[in-house]
Amino acid sequence: MRYSLILLFLLSVSVVVAQDRQLYADRVEVRGGRDRSGTVTEYDYGRQVTIEKRGGRVSTIPWRRIVRVHFALDQEELMRRDDPTAGAQDVTAAPDRGWRHQLTTTMGLSRSPLPFNQFGSRGQLNVGAGAAYHYVRPVGKVLVGIGGGAEVMSPRNEERVLLLTGLAEYQLGDGRLRPLVRLLAGANLPLGHPDLQLSGRSVGYVAHPAVGIALLPPRGRWGTLLFDVGYRFTQVEFRTENQNLELVSRRINYRRLIFTIGTRF
Repeated sequence: MRYSLILLFLLSVSVVVAQDRQLYADRVEVRGGRDRSGTVTEYDYGRQVTIEKRGGRVSTIPWRRIVRVHFALDQEELMRRDDPTAGAQDVTAAPDRGWRHQLTTTMGLSRSPLPFNQFGSRGQLNVGAGAAYHYVRPVGKVLVGIGGGAEVMSPRNEERVLLLTGLAEYQLGDGRLRPLVRLLAGANLPLGHPDLQLSGRSVGYVAHPAVGIALLPPRGRWGTLLFDVGYRFTQVEFRTENQNLELVSRRINYRRLIFTIGTRF
């Protein structure tokens, strides 16, 4: 009976020591080799240092190979012991909400079909730019959202439109770097041109299929980076007066290669 009590006592002490070792996050800098991290179990100054890794593996490093020994506590383990329900969490946690904000900027390459530097002028290559905001959330494996933005179709011609669009996106894989396919579609309204007096305007459409990648943040962080390339089809409709003061209706179709960079948070 006495030996059984002694054995039980030794087992209890070993369990407590093993649990207490989880509190330490020591590190030994090794000259000419990889550093060792774990719990220092023996520190024999001038001779050697013994360190036990998380998996239970023990390493003994001779003193001549030791550059520096760092003694530290594992803050995550301390937090778990203070609050057992907290779990292993990073200080910066991802926001726990279904809806996210998405901000994007675009660069478009196009040519316009009408002469005289008006809406849709033909000639030089047009390089446009735009910005948009969408409020998005996942629905199953598909991300959906709605928002709007503005675009300068051609800075040289000052062709500008407002957009109201929805989007659907599907990401492939479960890693941090995920290929994606996205469809953005909706309506646009032309804002006019300084050389044209618009007597009326109509709502046109916009459709934009694209492929790209989504770079998800590390664990515990938030903020996804988005990169994609696609083709945007935009139909603009408006009415203006010609030189004879006659009302002329214009319906112009733009086809543009679009590069998009954005973030989702």
